[in-house]
Order: sequence, then C-alpha cells, then structure tokens
Amino acid sequence: MHRNFDVRNFTLAVLCTLLPGFIQAADIPSAQELDPLGLEVRWNSQAVLNVRRDVVAHVSNDENNIYIQSSSGMLTAFDAENGRKLWSTQIGRGDEPAMAAVSNKDTVIVVAGPVVYGYNKFSGTQLLEFRLPRQPSASPVMGEGIFYVPITGGALYAYETATLEYQFRFGTLPPGVALPQAWRFICNEKIVHPPVLGLQFVAFATQSGNLHVVNTSGVQRGTSRYQLFLKGPISAPLAIVDNARSSSIIAMTDTHRVFSVELMDLDRIEDGQPAQDVQWTYPLGRPMKNAPIAVRDDLFVVAVDGTLTQFSRDPAQTFWGRPVEIPLYEAPVLIGAGMVDAEIDPQLQAGLSVGGQCVRVTTVVPGSPADQAGLQAGDLLVTVNRTPAASVTVAKEVISRLPLRFNRPIEVIRVSTGMQLMEQDSDSPLQISDTETLTRHVVVAGVVRDSAAMEAGLKEGDILVRIGDELIESVEKAQQATAAAAPGTLTLQLLRDGTVVPAKIELTTEKQPLQPTGVPTVSLQTLQLTIPVEQWVVDGITSLSAVGRFSVFGLDRTNRLVAYDRATSEMQGRVAVPGYAVHLNNSITDQIILISSTGDVLCLREIGPTVRVPRGLSDVSNRATVKEVLVTKDDPIEPTGTVVATVEFPDGTEHQISADNKGLVQEVYVKVGDIVQVDDPLIRIADDKFATYHQRPQQQPVDAELQSSGGNAGQPENGETP
Repeated sequence: MHRNFDVRNFTLAVLCTLLPGFIQAADIPSAQELDPLGLEVRWNSQAVLNVRRDVVAHVSNDENNIYIQSSSGMLTAFDAENGRKLWSTQIGRGDEPAMAAVSNKDTVIVVAGPVVYGYNKFSGTQLLEFRLPRQPSASPVMGEGIFYVPITGGALYAYETATLEYQFRFGTLPPGVALPQAWRFICNEKIVHPPVLGLQFVAFATQSGNLHVVNTSGVQRGTSRYQLFLKGPISAPLAIVDNARSSSIIAMTDTHRVFSVELMDLDRIEDGQPAQDVQWTYPLGRPMKNAPIAVRDDLFVVAVDGTLTQFSRDPAQTFWGRPVEIPLYEAPVLIGAGMVDAEIDPQLQAGLSVGGQCVRVTTVVPGSPADQAGLQAGDLLVTVNRTPAASVTVAKEVISRLPLRFNRPIEVIRVSTGMQLMEQDSDSPLQISDTETLTRHVVVAGVVRDSAAMEAGLKEGDILVRIGDELIESVEKAQQATAAAAPGTLTLQLLRDGTVVPAKIELTTEKQPLQPTGVPTVSLQTLQLTIPVEQWVVDGITSLSAVGRFSVFGLDRTNRLVAYDRATSEMQGRVAVPGYAVHLNNSITDQIILISSTGDVLCLREIGPTVRVPRGLSDVSNRATVKEVLVTKDDPIEPTGTVVATVEFPDGTEHQISADNKGLVQEVYVKVGDIVQVDDPLIRIADDKFATYHQRPQQQPVDAELQSSGGNAGQPENGETP
C-alpha cells in the first residue's frame, strides 16, 4: 500500500512536468510589493513555446513590438503598448541556432544558421528568405530599407531588403536589377559584436580592437569613413547615440576603459573642422561585458563586479566624460548656510569700497561647505565667484551654478574682535537678573594678542553675558550680535569671578592702536568655497533593465528587481521576481520587461514620481510633524506647482511641500499628526499611461483601441519626452 502511494505521487509529478497545463507560471508581484519602486503592472502575456523542452533564448524590442525567441526557433511578437500577441512563427529548422531579432519601422529579420528570414513586424507575413554566402559572426543591424551583417572571415555585408523581398516573391531577379548585396566592406578581422547604426554611418569593432566607421549614404557609401585603434579588444557590444546634429559611439575595452568616439557633428563639419575623434575616455578600472544604455546625455554602464555607474555626455558639465557628480548640498540650503537680505552701512561702503546690497549669514551647519569655507554667522556675503550677492535669490542662483569640486572665491565683510569663544553647559542655571537665567554659557576661550578684544580688557575665562541688549546663549548668537554692531561701538557685559564687568570695542575699518599687523576690526575677507560631491555609483547590480524618468531599474545578485533614484542614486526599493529568469536590457523605452523560462512575459511601468520630504528644510532636525495634507487621491497636480502638505519642525518653523509633475494623485501616504523625516514619501503621482521612448520620442506609437475609447496616448504636445 505504501509503495502504490509513492508510485501515484511519482506519476503525478511526471504529469506536472510534462503537461503544459500543470506548468507553474511565474508569480506576478503585487501592487504593494511594486509600490516602493514606483512601478505598476502594465500587462502580462505568454509567448508561444513548448514548455516541455523549450526555453526563452532571446528577447528584443523596438518602438512598437517586443520579440520573444525560443530555443527551438519559435518567434512571438507582442504589441509593446498593451501586450497583445500579434503573431508567432517558426524560424528555420527546429532547434537551429539563431541570433536575436532586429527590426526597422515595418520589418523584422532573424538570422538562423546562415539564412536570413524577414517578416512584416505587425502581421507576421514572411517577406524574404535569403542564404548568406558564409556564416555570420555576430547579429546584424537594420536600417530603413537595408541591413548589415558581419560575416565570418572579417567582412560587413549590406543588403537591400526590397531586392531580397522581390527575389523571395518571384524566385529570381529580373534583368537589370542590382544584386541584393549593396556593398561589402572587408577588414580581414573577426567582428565580435553586432554593428551599430548612426545617422550616416555604420560602426563595428574587430576582435583586435579596431573600430571601423563606414559611410552608409551618398556616393561614398560602403567606403571607410575612418578607422580607430582603441589599444585593446572590445569587451562589450557598442552603443550609439545620435540626434539631428551629431552622432557618438560608446565603446568599452578589455583594458577597462570607456571611450566616447565622435562619428558626426554637423556644427563642426560646417565650421570646416574634422568631425571624428575621441571625445573622451575614462579608466573605469573594472571589466565590462554588458552593452551600455544611453538616454540622451546620460550613459549607464554595468561592470562585471556589479557596479552601475552613470556617466555624463553633456559637454556643458564639469564632469563631462566621467562619472556623474552629485552635490552633497543642494537647494534650498545649497551650502549649509542660512541667509537673509541685508544692506551694508554707508560707512562700511566707503571704507571697504563695496556696494550697498548683500546677504547676511544667519546660521552655518557644522561640517557643511559653508563651515569648511570658514563662513560664520553674522558675516555679510558680498560676492560669490566675483558676482555681487545683491540678494538671497541672486546668491542662491550663483551658488547653484558653481562648478563642483573646485574652489571658488567668496567675499565677506567680517568683524574680527580677537575673541575666541566656546560654549559650555552649566551644572546649575546662572541667574543674570530677577527674570533672566543662562543655562548655557559662552566663555572667552582666548584673546588674540594686540587685538581689539585685548585692548578692551577681555580675559580668558570671562563669561559673555550680553552684547548690546542681546542675552548671549550661543557662539552663533554672539557672532550675529557682534556683526550687527559694525560699524560703531560693541557694548559687552561680562561675568568675571562672579562680578559683572562692562567692556566696549570700537568696530571700524581702520587699524586699531594695538594691532601692529595692520588688520582692521571690520574687514573685507576672501574665502574659498567648494561644493563637495559624490559619484553616481551603486553596487550589487548584475544587469540594467530600464532607465525611467525618475528611477533606474536593474536586477541584483539574488534576481530581485531594484530601483535607484536617477538623480541621487539612492535606493528606492527592491522586490523579488521569482521565476523571471530572463529580462530585457531595454535602451529604447522605459518599460521593464521580465520573462520566465517558460515564456511568461511581464511588463512593468513607472507610475510617476513620489513626492518626499526634501532635505535642507531645517537646520535643527530631520524630523517633522505633518500639520496639513492638502490633496486626496485623484486630485490634479499642476505643472506650475501644487502644495501637497505642510510640515512643522521642532523649532516651530513650518514649510509647505509642493509637487510640479503634472498628473493625478495616486496614493497619499501620510495624515495629519504623522511624524515624518527627510526622504519619507508623502504622495505618489500617476502622470502617464504610455511608455517613454528614449531614442525617437516623436515616433511614439499610439494604441488605436485605447484612443478610440477615450484614452489618452500621453504623448507631449511638442513630441518630446517629459
């Protein structure tokens, strides 16, 4: 009896393995699991394959379709907008090795063995079948009306699709019709990676590290534009980035270097300058095997050790051609200094030869760039990088445009009395008067020789009680009160040996009698301000899935989907995606495509941005209380800015937090009375129902069914990605 039970169980296990109906589908992550990553399920579908013996071999996509190829040669095409299965077909003989599908606006081709198969990418109708003269050495690349195939032996062949279609339809070419081979370029070196196609050129790399660029238009098509030796074999597929005026190619070598090579620059060509050279190279120092993803001026590279690095391709940036640098201090604090508008006293204007408007520093955050530069509370900020700081608005604008990492001069008017101050906690409150006590003392820690403080009779150990009418409880308050008294007489009240001692210091721009060094009490000083940075680098990524508008998505070493903030590189969240063993390295759209080995296809999309508690709202705390929540689910968010919440910090200051991404409130995470801290989420905005297209956003397809039913394709009016 026991033996028969085991047999039945064994039989059931075999049936579950063999029958398609018993195949366990990959689990779809729940909305709660995807929410921290800012994602939602857009659609899911199933590719055609024999689950008893077949697995997914290749995944590729274009602006319209997603193509799934099985190991047995079955090709399935899906509509990328809604996941509808468009068609499927068997490519070549069963189990014949094939390369990933490539396509243009209306045709998809697959090379299986030495044969090229072509299909209408929307209907699946076969258009061509052509046997290559030799086995290909890498996948082809496809342009409009032509495709390029690397051939074993070291050659690149160009074929006209119209000629091949005619030959396939009628079986032969009529007299006078050119051969399907438009041209060939022979280099006699093995082409190890697929070529890449630019506006006017096709580029490919050989095993020895030669980068060839060949003309694809004009009377010189098929001829070499130029050849560049990169001093090392190419370690990963090439990437090309182009627009209406220029093209660049990104290459990575076995010497662990990233190269950006200019292919075409119409501005330089029109100026009579050569338009092909190495724009920049960066020694990453880590092996790279995956193709980079380029989204306009952002380049993302994954190294073998799991490090994801973002590079800048914007020549206007100081970190052009190197990992993106993120300022450690950003708006609204900028440099870690509180500032208010101020006017310079006419006497100081005359004595120091400065203008009348400036900014007064009210607070300095310890360890901030302002602190490192030597700024003090009470300083009058006159110029930033030689630009007059006529107001807080002007000062912040200039600071926000300062180059990162580099010293830049700032001029401040400072009162230097020669007092060295420090704060001390008291064991018992110090009674100053019937109504006033000091629980924290400001003590004179030292007096500079021959200074104004020494001339006024100050001594080490004196407790600074008052400056003018201000009761002094902190060094910062002492600095502010001292600076506010200039020019003029600084009236002090000191406590020395239990006795109240008055003192006066004259604050002028002239040299004091006991100052042989000639340093005036009030002077114009030049400090050096540096905005520190950290590189946009994250660890633990094995491959990059997609680059969204707000986050970068990839898979980590444990096959979890992980999201990083595109601006700051901070991790937004992780979600396990068990069963989805294959994923698309999507450089064309921001959709995330995950595929199981049995052909389950899952498409995820970014919902929209999460509005969080920003940094720098308070110098006293990172925690605040939610006082008001001004939006609810489905409320509109305007691009001009919508206030979503008000928070109050422990010092009593309140701040309104706004959002400016157009869309609808999808989720509200907080309520009145909640305690939140920096980077905590407040709301999430849903602002798009369609994919963002990185390469050609103006050609973004529109789903006819959704449009006819009142849906909005979500394409911006100007045709550009938001």
